[in-house]
Amino acid sequence: MHRRGVLLPLPTPFAGDAVAPARLAAAIGRYEAHGVSGYLVLGSTGEAALLDEDEKVALLVAARAAIPAAT
Repeated sequence: MHRRGVLLPLPTPFAGDAVAPARLAAAIGRYEAHGVSGYLVLGSTGEAALLDEDEKVALLVAARAAIPAAT
């Protein structure tokens, strides 16, 4: 697989002390309008080490649902 374009690292959104998967999905929806090539969720912004497995899964599920399938 050869990727071209921008691979965007996404910070994890929070609402108070809880992760906010809906906010992550909304952000991805906005980025999709600008031709982003891909996303890095739970990666380079550092907070993933502090999240439990349920929080991580919720964010990944929300991200996958917000990203259109490759054509």
